[in-house]
Amino acid sequence: MDLLAMPSEAAETSQPAAELSDEHDISGSDGQLFVALSTAAFAGTDGPRTMRFFGSIQNHDVLILVDSGSSHSFLSSAIADKLPGVQLMPTPIRVQVANGDVVQCSSFLPSASWVLQGYNFASDLRVLPLQHFDLILGMDWLESFSPMRVHWKSKWMSIPYGNSTVLLQGILPDVPADTLVQICSIAVAD
Repeated sequence: MDLLAMPSEAAETSQPAAELSDEHDISGSDGQLFVALSTAAFAGTDGPRTMRFFGSIQNHDVLILVDSGSSHSFLSSAIADKLPGVQLMPTPIRVQVANGDVVQCSSFLPSASWVLQGYNFASDLRVLPLQHFDLILGMDWLESFSPMRVHWKSKWMSIPYGNSTVLLQGILPDVPADTLVQICSIAVAD
């Protein structure tokens, strides 16, 4: 089991819209904000440090990827187009995609309310033209719920929530259709 713990200063809640950058942002040579999107998020695959969930945002069903390899949380432009409250960023940011491309991000949904397994959350979401996931929760979201217990292989996380702790169970990988499972019975002598 992996234990993901962040220092207390990293456990801050999401920042107001005017202060979208934080200590984990990487500045480009021209001073623009520079953030990263992981291979799993870009390719639409399960990675060793990712979990998939079903959830909703403003009554729209979404496929969520919790991704420790992405620096920030992102919302697909296809979903953002259906939601009120999307705003232009004061300064567009550049996002480094896993394939080496850099994508410009110029809008975001501040304090977006969304639901995961019956629990309500709010996050600032940067809007990108995502192909495989509707919502990507990156390190900014993970840090805000630290310390937490995470079992990446079994795809669950236990996070602080209010005055309690909740267990979120991710979608387990499908067993391939051509997998042969053999069940044996062993007789035990008395």
